Amino acid sequence: MFLENENNKIIGIIYSKDLKVKHVFKVNKLQSNISFIYKYSRKINKGYNPENSYKRNEVFQIKKLDSLKYEFIVYKDASRKKKIIDATVNLEIGDFDYINFGIDHIITRDAEKQLRGMLDPNKKFMVKSVEYKYNSNVSKFNILEGIQKVDLTIELPKILKEPEHWSDFKD
Repeated sequence: MFLENENNKIIGIIYSKDLKVKHVFKVNKLQSNISFIYKYSRKINKGYNPENSYKRNEVFQIKKLDSLKYEFIVYKDASRKKKIIDATVNLEIGDFDYINFGIDHIITRDAEKQLRGMLDPNKKFMVKSVEYKYNSNVSKFNILEGIQKVDLTIELPKILKEPEHWSDFKD
């Protein structure tokens, strides 16, 4: 589960890769107790099943800046003139293998796999932070504050709810 914090609201997100569905939960913390309240589920690229898992003619590139720093760029098409996403991914060697950009775009799943293939297979890497821009005007900075193994069971409702807002943080 990926936890995000914005304006003192915490949400939990689980991606079901085989179904290409994102499940969003409101996270409540009271002292040492944490509860997850199901908000909704959203299909990623709903109704679109191309040979490539992402849409249209988008292409991406990963460039090594140094041993633990990489640039990830998504272009509108193969001409590579218009950037859709421009990100800097900072890694650290850790106890877990956790390559997740935290960017809600289906093309990043393939990019994460490609980046993992560029790294030393004998070491475990974690994404420490990602700074990115969407369409050169919306910026975001994600920092991994911690990662740990937990025994977690979450049941989804039989009928999944659709979101009413574009933002995961709106109620």
